Amino acid sequence: MKTIKYLIAVTALATTLGPVVNVHAGPGQSRLAEARLQEANEALLAAARSGNLNGAIKAVGIGANVNVTDQDGQTSLFLASQNGHAKIVAMLLEAKAEVDKDRYYHGQTALLMASQNDHTEIVAMLLGAKAEVDKARRRSDATPLLLASQNGHTEIARMLVEANAKIDKASKDGVTPLGVASNKGYTGIVAMLLEAQADVDQDKYYGQTSLFMASRNGHTEIVAMLLGAKAEVDKSRRSDSTPLLMASQNGHTEIARMLLEANAKVDKASNCGETPLIGASQNGHTEIATMLLEAKAEVNKPDQCDATPLLMASQNGHTEIAIMLLGAKAEVNKANHRGENPLSLAIKEGHTETAKILVFSGAIPSGREPREMRPIIEQAQEARKELLQAVAEQEQLKRGLKSLPSFPVAAVHALCCDYAAPYCQDPFLQQVVDLVRIKHDQKPDAVCVVQ
Repeated sequence: MKTIKYLIAVTALATTLGPVVNVHAGPGQSRLAEARLQEANEALLAAARSGNLNGAIKAVGIGANVNVTDQDGQTSLFLASQNGHAKIVAMLLEAKAEVDKDRYYHGQTALLMASQNDHTEIVAMLLGAKAEVDKARRRSDATPLLLASQNGHTEIARMLVEANAKIDKASKDGVTPLGVASNKGYTGIVAMLLEAQADVDQDKYYGQTSLFMASRNGHTEIVAMLLGAKAEVDKSRRSDSTPLLMASQNGHTEIARMLLEANAKVDKASNCGETPLIGASQNGHTEIATMLLEAKAEVNKPDQCDATPLLMASQNGHTEIAIMLLGAKAEVNKANHRGENPLSLAIKEGHTETAKILVFSGAIPSGREPREMRPIIEQAQEARKELLQAVAEQEQLKRGLKSLPSFPVAAVHALCCDYAAPYCQDPFLQQVVDLVRIKHDQKPDAVCVVQ
C-alpha cells in the first residue's frame, strides 16, 4: 500500500510539472515529442481498460493526459470505473482526473458505469470526489440510482440515496428506481427506497405502478410492503388492467388474497372487458377463482367479446373451475360474439370431461358434434335425466333441501346417498359431488353418508 501511495504521489508531481519540453526544439524534435505524448496517452487508456496499474502510473509519469479520450469518447477514469479497476481509479483521482467528464454522445459518466456494474468501492471513491450523483445518460435519462436499482445493487443504491440522489427521478420512458426494483423483485432496494419516502404510486411508465408490476410478477413480499406504504390498490395501467387482474391471470394466489383483503375491486375490468375471474378461469387458477367467487365476483360478467368465465374455463379444459362456476349459477349456454358457447368450445378443444359436466348441467348440444362425442353426450344427458327424475319421484330425498337449484346438486347428493354404487364411481360425477361439498360446506367423507 505504501508503494502505491508513493507511486501516486510521483504521478501527481509528474502531472503537475508536465512533460519536459525543449523550448528551442526544432520541427523534427517537436513532432517526436507529440508522437511520444500520443503514445503515452494510448498506453494510459490501454492500461485503464485492462487494469494494468503499473502501466497506468508509468504513462501518467511520462506526461499522458489523464483526461484524454479514445475514439469512443471514453476517458481512462471512465474505462477503469466501468471495468472495476479500483486502484487505477484511485490513482487517476489523485492525478486530478475530471470526475464528471462524460462519454460524448452517450453521456455516460464514471459514476454511472460503476453503479451499473456493481463496483461498490469505486462508487464510494467517485462520490468522495464529489461526482455529480444524478448525472444521467443523454439518450435515456437513466441515473446511477436507476441503474443500481435495475440491477439489484443494494449497497450502491443505499450509497447514492445517502448522497442525496433524487429517488423519484425517472428515465425518459418513465421508469423510476422504485418501479424497476418492484418489477424485478429486489426486496432490499424497495424497502430502502420506501424508507426514503419514494413516491409509491408514480405511474409514468405506461401507467404501471410499482404495485402493478410486483403483483404481475409474483413478488409477494414487495406487494406487502407497497400495500403497507398505502399504495393505491386499484390504480391501473393505461389498459385499465389492475394489480388484482394481473395476480389472477398469473396465478399469484397469496398476492390476490392480499389485494382482496385490501379491498381491491373484484370486478374491475380491463379496457377489453377482462375481469379477474375471467383471467383466473381462463388460466386454470382454481384457488384464486374460489376466492373471487367468495368475494362475490359477477359470475356471468363477459368481456368485450362476450366471453364469460365459464366459456373461458370450458375452452381451456379447466373442469374443476367450470364446476365451481356452474355451482355459482353461471349461464351454461351463454355464447360469445361468434356464437360459440362453453359446450361447443369444450368439444372443439377436445376437453371431454368438461363437455360431460356441461351437458349434465343443462348445456344444449347443437347436433353438429363429432361422431365420437355423441355417446359421451348421450351418457351425460341420460345421467342428468335420471338424477332429476330421482329427485322428483323420491320425497325422502329432499332431506332439508327446500327447492331444486338450477344446477342439480340436490340430484347428485340424492343419487350418491341412495343409489351410490354405479354413479359415484364415475369420475365426472364425482367432480360434481365435490361441488355438493362446496355448496353445503361439508367435508368429502360427509357428502354421501346413507342415513
